[in-house]
This record gives sequence, structure tokens and C-alpha cells, in this order.
Amino acid sequence: MDVLVLGPVEVLREGASVPIGGPKQRSILALLAAHVGSSLSLDQIVESIYGDEATDGARRRLGRSYR
Repeated sequence: MDVLVLGPVEVLREGASVPIGGPKQRSILALLAAHVGSSLSLDQIVESIYGDEATDGARRRLGRSYR
């Protein structure tokens, strides 16, 4: 599997594009790909994706979605 993050975020499996969802999912995938081999806490992911707009609701949604 290849994750392309320069330009549009894209996942390729055996050369074929894999659907990866909307903008937030793509942002999270790009963030994780950029930090491969490292651990990111839920708070780090929320802050990176939502910035000043981070809410408890966003934190709960991500925590529930990415367990």
C-alpha cells in the first residue's frame, strides 16, 4: 500500500486507488503518514486537524472513530 501526500492525498493498493473518505479523513491519513513510526495522541491529532476550532465534540468523534 502506498500513501501519497504530496498533492492530493491518495492511497494506492497494487496500483489501484482506494477510497479514503472526505477532507477530515484525508487530513488524518496525511498526518499519520507524515509521522509513520511515531505515536500521536488523540489530543495531538485533534489539535493538528481542528486547531483553534477543536471542541470536545470533535475529540469524542475522533476518539470513537479511531479506537
